[in-house]
Amino acid sequence: MKKILYLENTSRYNGMVEKGFRESGCELLTLKIPATDEEILQGFTGELGEKLQESVENGKPDFLFSLDYYPCISELCTHIGIKYVSWVLSGLYENLYSATASNDCNHIFLYDLEMVTFFHERGINQVSYLPFGVEGKKRRSRSYKYDISFVGSMYPELSKGEFGTADFKDSTRGYLEGLTAMQRQVYGYDFFGRVTPEYVIEDLIKCCPPKLQRDNTMNMRAYYAERYFHERVTAVEREVNLYFVSMAGIIDLFSDKELKRKVNGEEHFRNHKLVTGNEADDVIRASKINVNITHRKNRSGMPQHALEILGCGGFLLTDYREEFANWFVPEQDLIMCENSFEMASTAAYYLPHDERREKIAI
Repeated sequence: MKKILYLENTSRYNGMVEKGFRESGCELLTLKIPATDEEILQGFTGELGEKLQESVENGKPDFLFSLDYYPCISELCTHIGIKYVSWVLSGLYENLYSATASNDCNHIFLYDLEMVTFFHERGINQVSYLPFGVEGKKRRSRSYKYDISFVGSMYPELSKGEFGTADFKDSTRGYLEGLTAMQRQVYGYDFFGRVTPEYVIEDLIKCCPPKLQRDNTMNMRAYYAERYFHERVTAVEREVNLYFVSMAGIIDLFSDKELKRKVNGEEHFRNHKLVTGNEADDVIRASKINVNITHRKNRSGMPQHALEILGCGGFLLTDYREEFANWFVPEQDLIMCENSFEMASTAAYYLPHDERREKIAI
């Protein structure tokens, strides 16, 4: 039986992962840690550092575990001589550009196979592939309340946060708008990281200075793509795709931003608050069609919400992700679409065809 010192951050996946460890027969020692590496680093000089040292000395765990990777924890594990296992589920990889990522104590798992290949090419062989998981879901008798539903953020804070209020040059804003429209048409190729001109990067640095630790080797294109551009594309993509899908029927939108669209005089969006956990599961089970529009930080990986839909036995209508085809059979287990038009026409086809839809909603 393995004994694990579980470093519990603020991730919403902690409960699921802790339960999985325990059901596998592991003994867990838990220690709450702050949300960011900077806060953890500061804490190691005081009470947190003492508690961690004490937990390792007294508990004698086989390894330390955290959701997301923290460079300062890796440094501590190197010093103590203990393994450090992390599972990066947030889709934020900037800490892996730290020099500590290649420490021998590390066992780092990513849910995105393309990103595993990327870091291997950088010489970080401590990275391995482990896709998202879901808890076993209890099936309920089908009682549909919604024809089409979408659960997820529309990122309204983009217009109010650091990047939304920044005083960018008009040329920068125009470039980002054009690149956003172009990126929406292409999966698997990061335009921002490959073609963004230096004047745009310089303006981003001037208006929104990067927040990286001194040993971090992340280049500025990768940094601003992760911190801003991918989220910008996702927000636009979700809104545009949902407008198209609303032509097929009324969408119940569980999000942090309201959408409105009338079709033949009838409002085709019913807006609800954003839901998570069991509430989100209830929405999935009560929906004929569950739409997933993946965050663009996922290069090839299967998003958690899409797997939750499958775990609840829901009908999944999703944008294209390469890894789905590695684990599931398209048009037998789920439906993948490559653009807004295809997503709308597919929803329009399956909504009235209950028997065909039920065969896919396993």
